[in-house]
Amino acid sequence: MIAKLRWRMTLLIFAVLILVSAGIVISINYMNWRNITNQAESALEVLASNRGERPRMMDMMQWPRMPEQAENGEEEAPQMPTEGELAEFDDVRREPLPLRNHVSPGQPMDSANVLADLGNYYVVSLSKDGSVLDWESDRADLYSDEQVGEMAELVLSSSQKEGRFGTQFFRLTESGDEMQLIVLDERLEIRNARAVLRTTALIAGLSCLLLCIAAYFLIGFMVRPMKDAFDKQRQFVWDASHELKTPLTVITTSLKVLEMDVGPQKWIDKAQDQVEHLKKLVNQLVTLSRLDEEKPPLTLTQFSISEAVQETAESFRDFAAANNRILELAIARELTYYGDEYAIRQLVSILMDNAVKYSDENGRICLTLEKTKKGILLRAFNTCPEMDIAETDKLFDRFYRIDKSRSKQSGGFGIGLSIARGIVQAHGGSIRASCPDPRSIEFTVILKQPARKKAEK
Repeated sequence: MIAKLRWRMTLLIFAVLILVSAGIVISINYMNWRNITNQAESALEVLASNRGERPRMMDMMQWPRMPEQAENGEEEAPQMPTEGELAEFDDVRREPLPLRNHVSPGQPMDSANVLADLGNYYVVSLSKDGSVLDWESDRADLYSDEQVGEMAELVLSSSQKEGRFGTQFFRLTESGDEMQLIVLDERLEIRNARAVLRTTALIAGLSCLLLCIAAYFLIGFMVRPMKDAFDKQRQFVWDASHELKTPLTVITTSLKVLEMDVGPQKWIDKAQDQVEHLKKLVNQLVTLSRLDEEKPPLTLTQFSISEAVQETAESFRDFAAANNRILELAIARELTYYGDEYAIRQLVSILMDNAVKYSDENGRICLTLEKTKKGILLRAFNTCPEMDIAETDKLFDRFYRIDKSRSKQSGGFGIGLSIARGIVQAHGGSIRASCPDPRSIEFTVILKQPARKKAEK
């Protein structure tokens, strides 16, 4: 049980880390993509406003400045930008000036060739009917007439003035009898964005994996005191149960000898009933303690589960009739199962005993066994006094009883269904309780068919 709790906590932490990491990765890459899109739109706006030509920095900053009249009446020479002004503009452009102008460090800068920070692009002149008149590009070696023609056809067929196809952003403008298509190629930026996506996803995945491994060992260290306490509790129940068996056996023998000497008496009968009651409780506690182990001790064999369920259920027919209950059986024939036959019989006994004791007067009890895709399906249905449907989740809790007064009269301890759940889980199955209506209850058991070799291990 502690091992399952450890794994569940680790998986929960892993799921939280995955969600947080996914959110971070998506946010980073979304902002990166928005940045690329905004830059492309800004670049297209600059090109469109400059008639498809790459603007020069001097035009944007209005250099050289107009000469001013000196006090002595002489005109000063045209003023060129200072290094400080160029550096200030370079900070605004956020790109090293030598790299933007393809100038090696140390070479003199020609202010007339300082260009705006735009990527590779090409401009297509189109007629009104959509035919390509001419096109030009700052990197004509990267494109061909066929590529330019295909792009023009895509844009015109889309009926959009601006947008994106693949890695190319475009803007279509009209001027007189011609149309101008400006296409900005952002393949390098998008390729870099995809590389960032792969890198961030890989880093996030590895971080989640490493943190989960660390969490697994940390949780193991944290639950160790709980595990030790649970082991001591289980050992105490085991030892106490064995210690109680001896005095109970002695009391039973003494009561029988006393009855032989003095004859039958109601006080002796009551004492014998209470001793049997305690024996049953001790045996159930021992069974529950064994099922709580990491690997419950099961004797696995291939057996006919149809016969086991049929025989066990038939043994309750007289008990059901004596309590005015109607018992119906629907057992599929020739079904086999690889598991602990004694434990499966005990499971059926618990469900049948629970159905007979807690069904209403003249109630109906139905036990069904069939094979499905999920495995062996066992259902125990019975009518009952009206109950709260929310109580079904608590039925498998230890020592829980819906009607405590009625449970005492029937001799129940409230741990039978806990044992049933332990038996089912030990076989890798599942059990649940449901209420088709407030006056009936149904227990559904699914026993998976394990591979024989796997089960033997």
